[in-house]
Amino acid sequence: MQYIRFLKTPRFVYTKDRRSGVVSALITIASDLGDTFFFQDVALAVKLLDGKSWTSLPLSVTRYAWKAGMRTLKIELDFVIKQKEMFHRTAILSVSSEQTAADDLSQSRAAGPLVLSAYSSPFGLSGGTEAEGYVERRLIIGREKALPVWEETGESIARHIWDGGLALTVYLAQSILTSEINNKGKRLDALDKILGLPGDLEVLELGSGCGIVGLALASLYKNCHVTLTDLPLAEEIIFKNLECSGLHGNINFKPLDWDQNIPENLTAKPIGLIVVADCTYNASSAPSLVRVLAELSSRSPGAVILLAHKRRHDSEDVFFQLMDESFQKIEQIQRALGTYSNEEATNVDIYIFQLS
Repeated sequence: MQYIRFLKTPRFVYTKDRRSGVVSALITIASDLGDTFFFQDVALAVKLLDGKSWTSLPLSVTRYAWKAGMRTLKIELDFVIKQKEMFHRTAILSVSSEQTAADDLSQSRAAGPLVLSAYSSPFGLSGGTEAEGYVERRLIIGREKALPVWEETGESIARHIWDGGLALTVYLAQSILTSEINNKGKRLDALDKILGLPGDLEVLELGSGCGIVGLALASLYKNCHVTLTDLPLAEEIIFKNLECSGLHGNINFKPLDWDQNIPENLTAKPIGLIVVADCTYNASSAPSLVRVLAELSSRSPGAVILLAHKRRHDSEDVFFQLMDESFQKIEQIQRALGTYSNEEATNVDIYIFQLS
């Protein structure tokens, strides 16, 4: 997956005659870690949306071309605003691919590069005010079901969406809506079984980051009571997403450090599903993560572990070697998130584990 990101968030600056102004921003299109840039041409639609009603018609629209070899692209959008409106009007800048936008996760797509659209934070049109350092992904996960997810524009890997979590969200969205992935090797029967059980299901997500997977589960399955966990540094972005989700009552956040004792209140109710996405890349933290998974599974016998992993380095094998010592791998499937510029598929492995 390729992600449109704001390197410089949008701001509005008046022209000298103050009869019009320019909204400017600096963007890039890159991988989830930002370590590789999108190396293909793509046409971009740039829209200035009303900050209070983004479903209304755009205030202004223009188009840009991202060319293979680019690392950044400066965006400028001319806009005329009446003087009496400038002090209370806010706007949002959206940038999306005209051909390969990947925002509808419920629809399967042909092989090829997919680009996730970006929406800025609202910013004022009184001149000089810059949008906050967040980017919103407006994801479609079902019929008339939207999932807004905010992430930071900065460098913190804890507060970004990664491919593993996105692939798992794609799987959840498509599996509940379609029969397309009912073939052997393409569907997780153990997950279907536990999600289909009557009654409430306690779900615990480790290393939630922005919380995309837990938010999707709580939105798609009303019987899921989801607890997101992560270090305190992720708390701000998680609470921002909880506030915007509208999922009051069946999703919450609790801080959890894998190197500390697991609080008793975290397992006050037996956990049925433990979710882990994009948490297996640091070999030094692998023993702590496996220990936490083992203790949680011991406290909740029969708990199923749902894990998404995009392989990046051989050092990640340490985690799976440790898992083999205490857990049984029940199922494994692979999902693709389009292709990179060199036509290599962005593959994410999704596993089901249970304590042996």
